[in-house]
Amino acid sequence: MAANAAKVLSIAIFLLFIQGCKITQVVPANGAIESRTGNHDCATGQTCVINVNGPFADTFTAVPDAGYRFAGWKKDTLCNGSKAPCALEPIPTSLIAYDINTFLEPIFEKIDLLKLLPAATRGV
Repeated sequence: MAANAAKVLSIAIFLLFIQGCKITQVVPANGAIESRTGNHDCATGQTCVINVNGPFADTFTAVPDAGYRFAGWKKDTLCNGSKAPCALEPIPTSLIAYDINTFLEPIFEKIDLLKLLPAATRGV
């Protein structure tokens, strides 16, 4: 009996310290991240943490401010360099059990308006 009680206590302590999966959104100036559900939006210049403790499904879209464009998701983060919305639909339950902190970070670039003009009209 004492061995079972010690085992139950050990499991309870272990479960107490498990933090679960986290998605940290790091949003630089000049844009934002919007989620399909609206539950995980993150504004310009913010760092937002999503605690994923159960089934999770959402899609994240980088939204540039006027005069900027979305150049892609930062490499070595979720959606690793992709220029498409980041679809986490769904995150497998097996991965949620791990104490993992993942990152989602968009890259916004300033649009050079002069480059949009035909070469013959630049500087006129």
